[in-house]
Amino acid sequence: MVIEKVKSSFSSINKRYVMKNGTEILVRKACEDDIPGIARLFEAVRIMPFNLDAKLSSEHEDSFINRGGFFEILEEKDILRLLNNDEYVFLVSVIPGKDGKDEVNSCLYCSLNTDCFSNMKWSLDKRELSGSFICAFNTGRVCTAVEHAVVPVVQNRGAAYPVVYEMYSRLMEAGALFIMLQIYTVTGVFLNEKYQPLYLPNKRSIILNERLGASIAGSNDIPLKKIGEREIEIKSQVYIIELKEAVKRLFNNIESYRRV
Repeated sequence: MVIEKVKSSFSSINKRYVMKNGTEILVRKACEDDIPGIARLFEAVRIMPFNLDAKLSSEHEDSFINRGGFFEILEEKDILRLLNNDEYVFLVSVIPGKDGKDEVNSCLYCSLNTDCFSNMKWSLDKRELSGSFICAFNTGRVCTAVEHAVVPVVQNRGAAYPVVYEMYSRLMEAGALFIMLQIYTVTGVFLNEKYQPLYLPNKRSIILNERLGASIAGSNDIPLKKIGEREIEIKSQVYIIELKEAVKRLFNNIESYRRV
């Protein structure tokens, strides 16, 4: 990816949408003033000892199956470092504040490379992958969707799609052809040397990305995550999304959110 093309593509983004509940949101590039709001957003979806039982229950409304969650989050200093790194792009959707202080309710950030997949296990033989993907992968035209967080109280209200659409359409404009991402499934928990098998896929994320045409390409090794006294076993499935098709599907979806 050519950094200057990316900068140009994202320089003027400032799009307004209306969520399903009638709330107006603004999708734009994140700035340093957004860092406290992004940090609060990440904290709101963080998996901690106090909410771990709910996350590991398949029937709880806040289960990992229903709402996902972050096992690790960026601190403010890390967000600042990535915001100032040309290899990353941050978009936020915000509720514009009357006092000029916007309220962040969604954040998606992407890497312009695929370094985190350097050791992944491909489930498909490279010969089975499309020639266009192989060419894009080998020429640096594949990006990584690193994390996407939505404030729990606005989930299912239309906050997710506009920020994904703006991110993917701008990356495509800058020359990207595909997006790679990984989706976690909780497969077990260790406590006092005892192991309990589980199967808790992040269904919300899977459904969203399959609607965009995502296909499984392999898996990535994820170390155990320690939450309080328990260690959580996680499996990661790596997905590939063709940006042209995803942007077309997203455009058809977000038209119902009445861009203003």
